[in-house]
Amino acid sequence: MCSAAQRNGANFSTQSILGYAIASDEPSPVLPDVPTIGEMGYPGINASTWNMVFTPANTSMPIVNKLNQAINEVLQEPETIERLKSLAINLSTESTVDESSAFLESEIQRWADIARTTGIKPNS
Repeated sequence: MCSAAQRNGANFSTQSILGYAIASDEPSPVLPDVPTIGEMGYPGINASTWNMVFTPANTSMPIVNKLNQAINEVLQEPETIERLKSLAINLSTESTVDESSAFLESEIQRWADIARTTGIKPNS
């Protein structure tokens, strides 16, 4: 089974299920004893999950920036960090709107390349 750690965090902590590998370039701080697939000899496999907040396309930049700042502030609060950690959610570093946009574009391109290379097509 391949599953996001945050969906099974409690199961990992009680050891009712075991993790064999992390599908990310970086080790998981919430599952420090589980190696990455790269560490197991298969580099370049990165299928980690992430979350991002979106706004309608016509939202003014001052509002987008204010929302981004507020979210980054909340994500730095010790209570938020501990709660997310208890859910096996890794926090990335604080990011700007431009950094988030660049990350999203890189993910779209990466997965489009994978779909094209492997011949994956959406179900109709």
